[in-house]
Amino acid sequence: MIVSKGCWQRHKQVALTAVALIVRGRVEIAEGVINVVADKLVEFSTATPAMSRDFR
Repeated sequence: MIVSKGCWQRHKQVALTAVALIVRGRVEIAEGVINVVADKLVEFSTATPAMSRDFR
């Protein structure tokens, strides 16, 4: 996913604090590479709290 400087400035708080995100943007495909160029980031709320998992 590619986030432009302007998108990051608008959505920085949610990007840094959300457990999960919904990303709106456009898909670019060139030379076998697929990118999502984000233009909006929204927090995805879950019904249950996310717990950290330690696989040691």
